[in-house]
Amino acid sequence: MAGFLTNSLQMAALVAIVLIGAGSPAFADAESDWHAGYQAAQRGEDALAVRFYTRALERGWLEKADRARVLFNRGAAYRRLGDYDWAIEDYGNSIKLQPNFAEAFHNRGIAYHLKGEQAKAALDFKAAHRLRPDDPDIRKVMRAYGLLEEAESLTADVPVSPIEVAETDEKFALHLASLRTKAAAKLDWSRLKAKFPDLLSGRQAEIVPVDLEDKGVFNRVFASPFSTQAEAEAICGALRAQAQYCKVVKR
Repeated sequence: MAGFLTNSLQMAALVAIVLIGAGSPAFADAESDWHAGYQAAQRGEDALAVRFYTRALERGWLEKADRARVLFNRGAAYRRLGDYDWAIEDYGNSIKLQPNFAEAFHNRGIAYHLKGEQAKAALDFKAAHRLRPDDPDIRKVMRAYGLLEEAESLTADVPVSPIEVAETDEKFALHLASLRTKAAAKLDWSRLKAKFPDLLSGRQAEIVPVDLEDKGVFNRVFASPFSTQAEAEAICGALRAQAQYCKVVKR
């Protein structure tokens, strides 16, 4: 009888430990790392954000939906850092956890696009559109790819197949500046748009943090889109003629 009582008390204590674990410091630490990563990303410190997101995932206490979101956030940080393969892997893993994650399909499509894998990008954009047909950002990229009319003529049951992407897809951008902080980069883009309204009209800014090791992290300012290298070179030449640094890069 005494042995039975001892075993029962031990089992009760074990159950109590498991129940307490749901609100344990480890879970709180995982959430803290997640939020710290998000705040670092907001400051433009994407390399630091990746470290926080990774630590949050390694703690192992996050729910399935939260893991999907952290993977998505880390993928976004990798994409901004130019690490497209890591970004694609994280977006893919977030989709495995949340198969209806439209944002992950959309962002993975962007990463494929930046990597130059346009057929895969088109597939992801179409998947995102099926999940969120009214999302303005998804519709915008679908229109840019020439897919919107086709997608809206399909039913949800029609499978998506790879397509050939036209040669007019965005391929080039202008590197215009490199600054220490994301805020400074955004301000400089506003200055450049105001100074060269004719040359930069209709262009969008892409700010990409780059770790130059001993020199530290710089935020590079790119202007896009340019469908051909010739078009980009013409605008870049006109900017250089007015003493503005400019370099054509393939995106």
